Amino acid sequence: MKKIGIKNFDLLYFLNSSSLKSDFLFFDEIRYDPLQLKSILPFAELVSKSMCDRTGKMFEGKMKEIDFLSSNNLLKEFERIEISNGSAIKDLVNTEQLKNLHKKITELTTERTKLLDVNFANNIENRLERVFASSTEISDLSSLYLSFISNYEGILETTPIVFYSQNLSFNKDLISNKSQIINLTLNKFPSLKYQTEWSQIIEIKSDNDLRHKYLKLNNWINDVAIENYSTKEIQEKLEFMLLDYEKQLKYHSKQIAYNKLELILNSSLGIIENLLKLNLTEIGNNIINTKKEKLNLEINKQFLSGNEIAYITEVGTQKSLKKNYL
Repeated sequence: MKKIGIKNFDLLYFLNSSSLKSDFLFFDEIRYDPLQLKSILPFAELVSKSMCDRTGKMFEGKMKEIDFLSSNNLLKEFERIEISNGSAIKDLVNTEQLKNLHKKITELTTERTKLLDVNFANNIENRLERVFASSTEISDLSSLYLSFISNYEGILETTPIVFYSQNLSFNKDLISNKSQIINLTLNKFPSLKYQTEWSQIIEIKSDNDLRHKYLKLNNWINDVAIENYSTKEIQEKLEFMLLDYEKQLKYHSKQIAYNKLELILNSSLGIIENLLKLNLTEIGNNIINTKKEKLNLEINKQFLSGNEIAYITEVGTQKSLKKNYL
């Protein structure tokens, strides 16, 4: 099933070199609220070009990323869906949880509008911290709201993607355990720059071995979501499994390197010896045995402790992406 995330843009997105492509290491499609984007674009351009990059290349790079992903149907505008039962949607909107969430978003939006008034450019230093904080909170809470609405009838399963994990705790009734675990997991993925070539992401997602690890990670997320773990417990579990897997992987990699060297030396000696004797059968057997041992060493990696979340580590070690990390 297609993995769909809901993520809204905040001002900080336009002020650093991070990229939406990091999210696409997990999701197949991302949806956003076009009205949210439209409301911050003028100020995002102003702040980006006045504080981060006066050439405007960073802001232009972000706009190109949005245009590229949109033109390839990877980034889509959130579509308001019709609830089959009219009275049900009325009851839904009037629930205490959604009313509080909508009220908070409205308050933050009003505050941001006042902060971003006509004198914004003259008082930019004194207002920035609060502008950034409110912008990010609006983005996160709007993603929670839209995801909850889209998931209401179970027709479309979406996951809200937040910038700050603490915003996941706004109301436990509005976000599933699975969404919390996915967001905590996303924080462990490498942060990619907007200059990262999209072909590099496609290469990773089309790799059969990585695809298997990706599905294994999803299966682990589903299993953990059933349990009643707290956010802190999930974070600790992720930290332990990643460190445990990477520690074993380093040890195992050394073992593989040693065994490969031993195999090559033994095989080479066997081939030379059999060449002198012109024993072609034994030469072939040596080559086959070497390949078998190499395959066995790779198979053994599948049984390392913590391999359920190996996709995170494997993606982080891809040579094609390393030069594009933040």
